[in-house]
Parts: sequence; C-alpha cells; structure tokens
Amino acid sequence: MIVLHIAPMRWGALSGLSVAIPNIVKTQNELNDVTAGLVGSVHSSEPQETPSFYWANGSSLSASDNVFRIADPLNRPDVVIFHSTYILQHARIARLLKQNGIPYIITPHGGLTEMAILSKRWKKRFGNWLFLSTLVNNAAAIHFLSDGEAADSTRWKRPSFVVGNGSEMPDASVLAEPGRGDSSHIIYLGRLSPFIKGLDLLVDACATVKTHLANGQVTIDIYGPNEGREGDVLGRQIRERGLEDVIRLRGPVFGPTKNEAFRSADVFVLTSRSEGHPIAALEAMAHGIPCFVTPGTRIGADIVNADAGWLAEPTIQGIAETLVRVLAEKPRWAEMGSNARQLAVREFSWETVAERTIAAYQRVLESRDRLP
Repeated sequence: MIVLHIAPMRWGALSGLSVAIPNIVKTQNELNDVTAGLVGSVHSSEPQETPSFYWANGSSLSASDNVFRIADPLNRPDVVIFHSTYILQHARIARLLKQNGIPYIITPHGGLTEMAILSKRWKKRFGNWLFLSTLVNNAAAIHFLSDGEAADSTRWKRPSFVVGNGSEMPDASVLAEPGRGDSSHIIYLGRLSPFIKGLDLLVDACATVKTHLANGQVTIDIYGPNEGREGDVLGRQIRERGLEDVIRLRGPVFGPTKNEAFRSADVFVLTSRSEGHPIAALEAMAHGIPCFVTPGTRIGADIVNADAGWLAEPTIQGIAETLVRVLAEKPRWAEMGSNARQLAVREFSWETVAERTIAAYQRVLESRDRLP
C-alpha cells in the first residue's frame, strides 16, 4: 500500500501533530508492503534532521504539484491522509484527488468536535460553507483518535474508524519513580491554553485545596510555549490566587530536557475540556507516571480501567476533590505508574498504531471497491 500523508508540519514544535504525524509515517513506512511519505501543507517548516521517510515541503506548490510532482511511488498513492482541518489547500488537493479517482481519509485530530467548532465560531462557519463541508463529504472516511472524539463529531455523516495516537517507549532504566520522595511533583506538558486545556480549572482547584498541597509539599510544573500570550493570562491567574510557590510556568521542553521532566515527575495532570488523543499523556504513561485527567482528554476510561490514575469531573470542585484523593493515595503511585507503563506498552506503541491504521485504511479501500 502506498500512503501519502499531507499535514501542516511545524517540526520540533510542542504540539500533538508535530509528534504524532512523523511517528506514524515512520512506523507505517517500516511495515512490510507499505510505502508511506509526508508532504507539508500551508506554512510548514523544515525538519532539523532528515527524516527516515520521504518528506517534501509543499507549502509553495500548487495542488497538482503536491500530489503528482513528488518521488515515485508516492506520486501515485493508493490513499491520501489529510491531517488537521480548516486548511483551504487541503480542499484544493482533495478536489484534484477526486478528479483522478484517488481516495482520501481525514484525520482531524479533534478539529471536528463540537467544542472545536465553537472556537472561532463565525470564522469556522464561513469555512464550513466555503470548503470544509465539501472536503468532508467527499472523504472515503474520517479517522478519529478516540471513541469520545467520534461521539463529539456526529454532525459529519461519513464512514469512520477509531485508532488512537501512540508514544515512543523509553527504556526501563529511565522511567519515573513516582512516590519516591517526601515532596510530590506534578507536571503538565502542552499548550498554555487556559480554556481548552482546562488550566483555568486546575488553578482555581489548587486555590481551593491550597492547604492540602502545602501539607503534601506539592509543586506543579507547567511546561509549554507562551503562544498568543495565553501564558501571560495563566500567570496572572496563578498570581491572583497566591499560588506562585505551588504552580510554576516553565516554558517548553524538548528532547533530553523533556525526558528529564517526565523522569522527575510523580503524577501527570491534564484537565482538558476537549482533546483528540493527547500525546503528552501517552508519553507520561510510557514513562511509568500515573495520570490525573478529565473526561475531555478521551483517555479517562483507559486509565481508570487499568488502575493507572484518576478521572475527575471537569469542574473546579471535581478537580479539587480528585487532587485531595491523589495525594491521599501516594503509597499507590508506584503501582499505578507501573500499570500506566504496561497500558502504554500494550496499547499505545507507535508500532501497534501503525499496524492498526494500515489495517483500517485497507478496510476503507476494500469497502469502496465493493460499492456498485
């Protein structure tokens, strides 16, 4: 199978797409009888290191160039995978694909959920009318990353399948050791978006149980880029609640520094209102860290069923009550971290995800072949 991925690539950025897309292309390309490559759309950056798979930056090319003037055999793909939504260039390429009988699948990465559409509502309503509805309606299928994402995207009446994101599996020698010290270290990695990521709820919840956090010698390190000055808004909220000694904004981390942040953590927290399938939480589990999440992260059921962490209601009170429970269960953190690691190895390795996505693509293509 020849699979061409098209995505707005920001290589090295602290975002789920920047981690997920290169990894899925790489591991698909390593499978027998699969050739997978990646073309950048819109304002894609260049990778600092040459990837192990075919890559071309197509941001300055026309739609026809993106599909047909690239290396053989990717210039004649069996299927094209569009990553992300509301990208006009994808609609132009999709029109060309339709004309040439090449099927395509959309992986929206959470971009088709009701909450995502409510963000910048009027701009997206115009985008729906202009091109997105046609782009989706002509897709062979939609690839959702979780059952929750699929359930929140029901307005789009297309065939769909669910395969989640993955994570690299660090060596056992560098895993975290949750609960090992007298103090307690909680971390968050991701965008500093107070509303979408639920960081506003987390800060207010911490203010509610500030005494419990002080008694438990708890610090919460928040790692992420200050894009759009949202970090300034979050920092102001932290100061107004008098939590500067508890919650610390650390900026983004990458590579070995990121791995060290995971290794030093006791608990990973993600209180998002809406996600596709959060890479950072999967990485935390792969490092043997129990996770404290809300339903909007889409992985709460997996974590609870594996006894790998805690699920909180997405309210200030719900998060505050769960924080108190997390601290009370510190003697079990090591066991829960081990469960998290086992869950990640079993369900969320990139190799497993690659096999599942290729199998799903094959089912989509076979179902199209059966149509009259």
